[in-house]
Amino acid sequence: LTRQPGGVVHDLLAGPVAKNPDLARRASPAHRVTASSAPCLLVNGTADPQVLPDQPASFVSRALHAGADVSLVSVPGAPHCGPDYHADWIRRHVTDFLHRHARR
Repeated sequence: LTRQPGGVVHDLLAGPVAKNPDLARRASPAHRVTASSAPCLLVNGTADPQVLPDQPASFVSRALHAGADVSLVSVPGAPHCGPDYHADWIRRHVTDFLHRHARR
């Protein structure tokens, strides 16, 4: 996973999260989101090997607590990228999100 050697989080922090908690906190968007943050739409596959399962929900929880406008679309069984994300129902979520926020 991303927290193991060779994974993106491990490489970003130059080691495990447990050995770099302050750097991990500073690098995490979940610790930077505020009520004035830009609206955010997360589209995440439930079988994504690069984004740990708790990360999207954790971000959404922190963002909502901070008063930010955030939405999460979970794509059942989808990996990190690929044709699963081209489904009409996902396009509708993205289009609705963009229309809602382009009018502000």
